[in-house]
Amino acid sequence: EGKKNSKQCGAVVNVLSDVNVQALYASIRLNSVSKLHQLLESNEERKEKFLKYIREVRFPPTSSTFLHVVARRGAVEIMEELLLLGCDPTVKDSDGKVPYQVAQNRAVRQAFSKFRSEHPDAFNWNISQIPELAVLSEEQLAKEAEKKRVQREKKKQRDKAKRIVKHQERIEQEQRQKYLALSDREKRALAAERRLAASLQKGCQIVENDGSRCFKVSYCLVIKLINYKQEMVIAT
Repeated sequence: EGKKNSKQCGAVVNVLSDVNVQALYASIRLNSVSKLHQLLESNEERKEKFLKYIREVRFPPTSSTFLHVVARRGAVEIMEELLLLGCDPTVKDSDGKVPYQVAQNRAVRQAFSKFRSEHPDAFNWNISQIPELAVLSEEQLAKEAEKKRVQREKKKQRDKAKRIVKHQERIEQEQRQKYLALSDREKRALAAERRLAASLQKGCQIVENDGSRCFKVSYCLVIKLINYKQEMVIAT
């Protein structure tokens, strides 16, 4: 892969060895600023060559720079580091697009704008197509806050549903274990009681449909009694 990458790099092909190219490319693809720092620090005497490679290398099929690559991948952390290292956001690919125009998501675009606001003299920002960091009005801030609140509430509900499912699974597992611990006689007795309970539940529904609530209550009380007996059998 390193040789393949080297062949793709055009004018800077001989600046770094294949091993260094692989290590550099891996750190950037992994969005790992720490790995990139370690690589540069361990090659202090060749740091300028590394920086030249990082700034000038191009990748097919659209002659993309590293900034184009990370912007497409949504790798915000490493993108900000590449800007600090001097990667030019005004450089276009073969489609005539600057890195900002191929940004994967809003977070990447905001990171570009944030970097512009913090480094107003670093590049020709008009050519880069990167807009100034928007200052939100109180109404917009309120909408953003409400949106985040709704997202938190939805996450809370999802987490609650997961906890309920896990709790139910744990109860069912405990019931299975208790059932397996019963003797054959107890299992037969329990099966018979369950069949009777199912029959009574059906009768309870029929009575309800006929509109006679007193009979329904009587049947349901019997069912509750049987369920209680089941629990007592399992517990013993």
